Amino acid sequence: CYSSSSSSSSSISPDGLLEDENFALSWEEKVDVPPHSAERVRLTVIVKKEGVLHISGAQWILYDSMMVRHRFELLPERTIKSTKTGKKKAISRVNTSLAVTIKPPAALLSFDLQDLPTEMMHSEVSSTIVTVRNDGGLAVEGSSVQIKVSHPLFVVIATTTTGGEEGGEEEQVLSYNRKDGLISLPNGVIAPEAMIKLKIYVRGASVGVHCIRFLVRYCYIDVEKKQKHHRVVHIEHPLRVKPFMHLDIFSRPSIRFDSNVNSSLLMGVLTNITPTEQQQEAAAPLRGGGRRGSTPLPPLLS
Repeated sequence: CYSSSSSSSSSISPDGLLEDENFALSWEEKVDVPPHSAERVRLTVIVKKEGVLHISGAQWILYDSMMVRHRFELLPERTIKSTKTGKKKAISRVNTSLAVTIKPPAALLSFDLQDLPTEMMHSEVSSTIVTVRNDGGLAVEGSSVQIKVSHPLFVVIATTTTGGEEGGEEEQVLSYNRKDGLISLPNGVIAPEAMIKLKIYVRGASVGVHCIRFLVRYCYIDVEKKQKHHRVVHIEHPLRVKPFMHLDIFSRPSIRFDSNVNSSLLMGVLTNITPTEQQQEAAAPLRGGGRRGSTPLPPLLS
């Protein structure tokens, strides 16, 4: 069973939900465990109050008839501490690995970058929609969201709004600040469980394997305690840029060969190695949608 820091009576509902005034616990109704195997069971806990949630044990029923209870016995944590005389002393303290501290509601922004391309051709431009969602319990001011990009030549961020004269989508490109290189989102409020959409353009600026890093900083205000909190999110996205042109250089003796002068011609063959449309369609399923929304370059002469 599970207990919170304050004692209260709990009840089990018919749909497999253990609930009281402090928390609610749900689990899978039936779990099949074959012989000589192990299965994981996912438990979902919804905490209703601040405090400390202690997990003391587990309880389950076999074949709808036999109830089994298991209590978790945790060994004390042992640490080594140096004394004033320079000697080391072992100290035991209470094991708190199964105690969860419940903090007050906060804002929590999450970014979905799964649709960004992982492979591109040199100078190719690809665009995709990135969803920014507030999974926390407090609102976030849009103007407080600032983004720092490690490769500004590769990434351009824009906001999309529905409207205009024809009722289509309008884009507003967010410019980099010349002083600190930060990108600030426009004014607005990202309410809890709300989301906004950003359009990100990615360009293969240079050939090679790159790791594009995003540093996102935002703040929210706790109205009850009148406190301002700041949070930082680190995001990394790998990108491999391939060359679309291949140059072979070689030398050949000149037709007007002079015995006194070692004359030769320096020649080169420039080949366009950009994949054709048939090759792109054949490779698209293997890339897992990484090239979604990409704009292929026009074929060049060989």
